[in-house]
Amino acid sequence: MDKRDSMRSELRRASVPYCGLALVTAMSGATGLHAQDTIAADRPGLDFSTGTVAPGMVQFEVSLPAVSFDGAGGTDTWGVGFPTLVRVGIAEDVELRAQVSPFNSVSTDVVAMSDSETGVGDLELGAKVRVRESTEGPSIAVIPSITLPTGSAGFTTDGVGYFLNTAASVPLGESSALAFVGGVFHTKSSDDEYDTSGLLALVASRSLADRLGGFVEVGVFPSPGPSDPVVAGGGVALLLSDNVQIDVSVDHGLSDGAPDWQFGSGLAFRLR
Repeated sequence: MDKRDSMRSELRRASVPYCGLALVTAMSGATGLHAQDTIAADRPGLDFSTGTVAPGMVQFEVSLPAVSFDGAGGTDTWGVGFPTLVRVGIAEDVELRAQVSPFNSVSTDVVAMSDSETGVGDLELGAKVRVRESTEGPSIAVIPSITLPTGSAGFTTDGVGYFLNTAASVPLGESSALAFVGGVFHTKSSDDEYDTSGLLALVASRSLADRLGGFVEVGVFPSPGPSDPVVAGGGVALLLSDNVQIDVSVDHGLSDGAPDWQFGSGLAFRLR
């Protein structure tokens, strides 16, 4: 797999997890707010939140954008995507989810030559079910989903993909939290076979100021390739109001299978 294929594979990964509840839990301890009183976004970072959107509420989470860079082998490869997630609460502990990246771009620069490709990503449909909520022990949620081959050539797997993620978050005092996510992905590969890969991530977060939370993280994506992608990084999220969050994050690749750098910025807001 060349770097362009690798970067397209990163952009096709429809079920990219984002850190939410850990930050909200940390900030809630500092502000005296309950987690359900403020928006709990599934971004930024490598962990899903364990919270679900309240019944009758619609939440939008938009990357502005997500950027990846790899400079291995003398070739600079850039990937840009705008994954957009819509979450709709249908019951106290259940939400429906839809995600797509309406614009993706992969470009390469080698010496005096350059090339680029753009397109729409595959559509992901799924749900989140909160199976346990606790202020002292772990809160747990499961997130099953499928991806449909609706994307443009180069940004689609040309087959249905299956994803299952489990997220857990444990408060550490009033202003810190530890979160974990484990995921299994079964997606069609370039040779018309299906590959199974996964995600294991650990995220530590704490309140930095009123309505401002920060986190550090490490994650590995076990895969059938010669090198499992491993990344580490961190970021911050700021609550502009109880219903609006902005964020920035960065991850650095620690293995040959991961892009050198991944940058993210985004906006999350909810409507009743």
